Amino acid sequence: MATIRKRQLKNGENAYTIQVKFKDKGSGKTILETTTWRSDTKLTAKQEERAVQNFADAFKTE
Repeated sequence: MATIRKRQLKNGENAYTIQVKFKDKGSGKTILETTTWRSDTKLTAKQEERAVQNFADAFKTE
């Protein structure tokens, strides 16, 4: 499960912080992976939402 947080930058653009938690099978420890996604091009709000969700899904499977 990925947690996505939207942040607005000083220049008015949006950046998204994506966090993924998973458990290491060998040691049983919980591992937290974090990345940031920003749009390269101008997208509508709905397109941006879909793009960040697709990126989060790809990040989860890595």
